Amino acid sequence: MRIPASSLELVLQLAAFAALGYSATVYVTDLPIYSALAPCAAYAVSNQIQGLSESECPPAVTALESCACTKDNNLASISSAVSNNVLENCGTTATDDVGSAAVVLSAYCNQAVVVPTAAPASNAISQYITDFPAYSDLAPCAEDALSYVVQGLTEEKCPPGASALASCACTKNQNSLWVSEQIGSNMGNYCGSTHTEDVTSAEAVFAAYCGLGNNSYPAFPTTSALSGDVTYYITDLPQFSSLASCAQYAVSYPVLAQTDHDCPSQPLGLVSCACVKDQNSLAMVSEITSNVAENCGKTASDDVSSALAVFAEYCSAGKGLVTPKGVTASGKTLLEPYYKLEFQILTVKH
Repeated sequence: MRIPASSLELVLQLAAFAALGYSATVYVTDLPIYSALAPCAAYAVSNQIQGLSESECPPAVTALESCACTKDNNLASISSAVSNNVLENCGTTATDDVGSAAVVLSAYCNQAVVVPTAAPASNAISQYITDFPAYSDLAPCAEDALSYVVQGLTEEKCPPGASALASCACTKNQNSLWVSEQIGSNMGNYCGSTHTEDVTSAEAVFAAYCGLGNNSYPAFPTTSALSGDVTYYITDLPQFSSLASCAQYAVSYPVLAQTDHDCPSQPLGLVSCACVKDQNSLAMVSEITSNVAENCGKTASDDVSSALAVFAEYCSAGKGLVTPKGVTASGKTLLEPYYKLEFQILTVKH
């Protein structure tokens, strides 16, 4: 039997299947290679074969196999229906899935046959894309978008195993093109329409991930940070401590809260993201201004100026233009300052 070259995971499962030396007939869903099918292809196979037991064939294991594979013209009809179902369920370009389903059908109808196998690939990817350090360097929203697209393939288009998913996402059908397109479209939903750098970074991580499986080995992207020696947060600046409490909250909350969604939590990663990346600095200035007006009063122009000056100092430090004096913190405490201040402001307001 000729095995499609693209069905690596199925080839490996076939090896296990042959090594076990099955002498008893099993349902198609119990074949080891069935679990290597993409969910959409697995459904097409099981639906056609197991569905025969509803009217055309007996439900017993051996009787169903005999009826499906040798009775009348059932096998030809099943093969055609499975191919059509795969294209309907997996996509019109899913020719690899059609071939994989055909391998499973052949194995089901020839369960006593020893199938020739291929050696395991030395470049099989054993990790999920979410396990690589470069993934963790992305902004939280970009992590979510990339994970949603790639890991989401296991719901329908790809098997769930790490190596099977990588092979499926990167080489099968037109999945890699689809993933790249989806990264761009989903990033707007997760990070915002202005986050073009997040799109570029996520696509670079996906390209490097796929390169591991085809021996091209492109380097994973590294974090592009500012040159300043910033190991602290904006709340650690001496100028921040001089602000009125209402202005402290107005500054700390919008900047530190970026780590919840849009920016990395490391000090240098955060200042680089908040001050330079995409249009974040414009958003920070706008939010700080509106927060000061809300918390300190609409006429608190001096507080606005002071708050913006602290943010400007923070960004200048990140760019290496200034070295603030008197900073003693090392960036170990991130969330406590703005949550504490938020509680204080809400207490005062109510």
